[in-house]
Amino acid sequence: MHGLFYNLKKKPFQLDHDPNYFFESGGQKRALSYLHYGLTQREGFVVITGEHGVGKTMLSHVFFHSLNRDNIVAALIVFDKPSAEEALRLITKAFSLPYENLSKATLLKNLEAFFLEQVKNGKQVLLVVDEVQRLSMRLLEELRMLSNFTLDGRALLQTFLLGHTDFKATLQDERLEQLRQRVIAAYQLEAMSQEETRAYVDSRLQHAGWQGEALFDGAAYAKIYEYSQGVPKTVNTLCECTLQLGYKNKVKKFDEQLVQQAVKALQGGGSLKDETVEYIVASEPLKTEDRPKGASIEEKVLNNPVVKNSSSDFEERLTTLERRITELEEQLKKERKRIKKLILLMDDE
Repeated sequence: MHGLFYNLKKKPFQLDHDPNYFFESGGQKRALSYLHYGLTQREGFVVITGEHGVGKTMLSHVFFHSLNRDNIVAALIVFDKPSAEEALRLITKAFSLPYENLSKATLLKNLEAFFLEQVKNGKQVLLVVDEVQRLSMRLLEELRMLSNFTLDGRALLQTFLLGHTDFKATLQDERLEQLRQRVIAAYQLEAMSQEETRAYVDSRLQHAGWQGEALFDGAAYAKIYEYSQGVPKTVNTLCECTLQLGYKNKVKKFDEQLVQQAVKALQGGGSLKDETVEYIVASEPLKTEDRPKGASIEEKVLNNPVVKNSSSDFEERLTTLERRITELEEQLKKERKRIKKLILLMDDE
């Protein structure tokens, strides 16, 4: 019943990946910039890694929903340790192509034909793979093989890989050298800062319908960060537990002591599951007039200056770096010639 008690319209700390609850921490903004930069390259692999619970899956959903479908044909897949052939069927299915009772050769042929048709129609084809740390070496190699489909030297498919930090070590395996050479950008997503954690909690409460002063006091926020270390998934679990304790004690302002009680409950293996949680709107999405004022998540992502300008910023930086590298190479050539002349003079002496 704590949803009604706190005048909430939705569950604020749910563990699903509703893009409406997306919070743009500094790390999330940078990760989105890397993904959008990758799009400008139209080929290769972009890799985003991070520890469990830092928001990689939420990031993938937000990014996926922000894509311009007029120009991009995209598929988002979460694999659960499939075989290479099963994975190929899932990819084929994700692009809405026939996949049942077809041989591997036919699946590959159909995918190549589909990618070729999209590119010829002026569209970009993108595959986003989440939980990539679950994939076998063979399956990762299959993904690389898909990137071999080309037209006039340009790849027909671009792939973004998101997964646990362990995947960075996996990429160093000598068997993945060719895939590694095709990685055009990589970013490690970190947890939120203490200030971001507080803003994250407030943001989720506001999206759920909370109005008025902050529900948690300053010490409570500090305790949340101390326990969670800024990991969104842990923040959600702790805050939901605190919310239930607050309701049971009919508390309208959460202090450090209440959060500590929730910490002890979680550390003891419990989660204070409340089977009678009710909200003002239990099964319907928030109406437009009930939503917190501000742009939609798609608008926020697309209009975010960091994301919006990331493509041009990266291109400018790359151009500058390439120019600088060329200058250094020329200097190096001149220096080598000078050293050779000195060596010849020394030999003559």
